[in-house]
Amino acid sequence: MHNLVTHKAVRTAEHHALANQTEPDQLMRRAAHHIAETARTLTTGRRIHIYVGPGGNGGDGLYAGAELAADYDVTAELTAGKAHERALAAFRHAGGRVSEYAAMPDLVIDAIAGLGSDPTRPHPAMPADVPVLAVDIPTGTGGPNAVHAECTVTFAGVMEAHAYNHNCGTLVVADVGLRPETTGALYTRVLNPGPNVHLDDNFEPGAADNKYTGGVVGIIAGSETYPGASLLSQLGALHTTPAMVRAVGAPAAPEVVAAPTLDRLGQCQAYVYGPGRGQRPGELADLLDTDLPLLLDADAITTLAHNPDLRARLSSRDAATVLTPHGGEFARLSPLDDDRRACTEALATELGATVVLKGRTTTVASPGQPTTLIDAGHSWSATPGSGDVLSGCIGALLARYGDPHQAATAGVQLHALASWLSAATAYGPGPTTASNIAAHLPDAIALATHH
Repeated sequence: MHNLVTHKAVRTAEHHALANQTEPDQLMRRAAHHIAETARTLTTGRRIHIYVGPGGNGGDGLYAGAELAADYDVTAELTAGKAHERALAAFRHAGGRVSEYAAMPDLVIDAIAGLGSDPTRPHPAMPADVPVLAVDIPTGTGGPNAVHAECTVTFAGVMEAHAYNHNCGTLVVADVGLRPETTGALYTRVLNPGPNVHLDDNFEPGAADNKYTGGVVGIIAGSETYPGASLLSQLGALHTTPAMVRAVGAPAAPEVVAAPTLDRLGQCQAYVYGPGRGQRPGELADLLDTDLPLLLDADAITTLAHNPDLRARLSSRDAATVLTPHGGEFARLSPLDDDRRACTEALATELGATVVLKGRTTTVASPGQPTTLIDAGHSWSATPGSGDVLSGCIGALLARYGDPHQAATAGVQLHALASWLSAATAYGPGPTTASNIAAHLPDAIALATHH
């Protein structure tokens, strides 16, 4: 995982490093070396074209071009008609040419603006179907015409612009000696581009374990209108834990121990409540009054939003609670704007609960814990019922660990990895289903614990 840093902290660290240089452009040349080394890994061709802005980002690109010119045909296009003078001189001296590309390049380097990129300003259209290496951040990030990079090299750490925008490609954090102050939040990408999940815990039962010792989860979900929600939550739990899974209603598999009502469910270490359940305030009140860890999803969150007394009861719980809203459900509980991390942290603090704001980048916030941003690295989990599977997965881990933040961060990563594995075909990734995602959770666990 990477520490998350702010734009202001990066600029402060840069100013400090620049003031302590022992030779001109020392920091820029260090950055350029990492850009050049990364560029070599991205192409087997001979032609590299650099889009060069007028500031330091363009200087990084030009010094990288100077280093690459010994082995490649390198051209540079000055997007503002001017560039960092010393870097431009070094580029020309090394044999680089300032011109538009004559033949289609094999790699493009985006060194237009970096962290100073304005998503509202136009920028040159880059050639289609040519991989792009971005310096610091792709041009136009956050806007409708953002450059989509194959890879982004940055130098001070991961910022929220990297974490919440998905046009950066593989993210390389190169060490050039910058030491910015961190926010305390963490970032990880499940695919970067391959599996990047490593769990410390060994999921294999010990010699003295049995079906109860791994933590029994109880699933209270589904309804006549949405019976599948319960089945999918059960499958998510069943494929995450070797321990027992209990459920109210129809079982999803013969291994699930089913009961007709909550009071006959039997002993559990955690509950999952809400997917497809409809609004049942009395049932939710009974669960909030228990002293067991509780995961609330979907209709449970809507019920909370419509019942202030239940919301207050949640806030006063001593037992662990996890909420797993998507953006629409979150907005029923609390305002949601572009600062997703701050919004999630605020709601977690207010409710005294772990809040999992789902998305391509999922934000997990808990009081007293570092907020974790988890980029799935893909969007194959955007399919009906996927969130129900996630609820069951996190619920099983909640029964196992008892720690809501640990269960949520592990569950989100395993679910993202299982989604990617389930989308694999002999011809590349393709559509998947929630049932298929659940079926691949054991593969994800094995890969994350033994890879």
